[in-house]
Amino acid sequence: MQTESSEQQVPNALDRLFRMQKNEEPTDYNFLEKSSRDSDEFVRMEAAVALGLHYNVRAEGMLIRLADDSDWLVRTEACDSLGRGESEAVLSVLERKIRQDRSALVRAYAIHSYGDAAEALRCDPEDVAAFLESRLPREKSHWTRLALFKVLYRCGREAYLNDLLDGLKLVAFNKRCTAGNNLKEVINAANYRTIRAAALDWLGRESMPAPVEIAVKLIDLTIEAELKERHKKEEAGDAGVQDRRL
Repeated sequence: MQTESSEQQVPNALDRLFRMQKNEEPTDYNFLEKSSRDSDEFVRMEAAVALGLHYNVRAEGMLIRLADDSDWLVRTEACDSLGRGESEAVLSVLERKIRQDRSALVRAYAIHSYGDAAEALRCDPEDVAAFLESRLPREKSHWTRLALFKVLYRCGREAYLNDLLDGLKLVAFNKRCTAGNNLKEVINAANYRTIRAAALDWLGRESMPAPVEIAVKLIDLTIEAELKERHKKEEAGDAGVQDRRL
């Protein structure tokens, strides 16, 4: 009887994980548990992605374990997926990763997810901001600082919008892209004009496809925000007219 070699098993495992991520195959948590313990780091990484897309209590437990994986890519994906969590256990793990993980990218994704989990748990934004601001003097990486600026701005620290906008001027194009992607998540009625002006300026300086695409999308989102705000004002005006007629 022939058995699959380890070289054959990895592509087969990855293929199943990709299908589960695309909802082309029913979620098999026993298989995901096995994959989360696979010797191949790419299998564990894709298991973390799939667990985030099919999040439940069991998935959360696996992701908490994967957040301490030996491979930084696996830890990054686990921290990203934990952003869907709504438990104190998740918040505690993410806080520990922000404080202690040796990878800047892991810490950056932990910061993003910490903000999402804290919001889902209705934590006091002032407490969240106080913790994250305490990390700023310790963080030198642009990845982590941009993540901190985004979450702090969402906590009501409006001055950090300027720090995010300054990220569009960083030398490394991938970090400019990160700043642009973070700005996409904070557009609102109060800032869309400011962000659009910065995005148009950024677009005029860029020639590489990736940042150009993000800049264009950023501009489109600010236009959507403006149209939404106009529609809201028109509806309010119509309601006022109806009230006066009554």
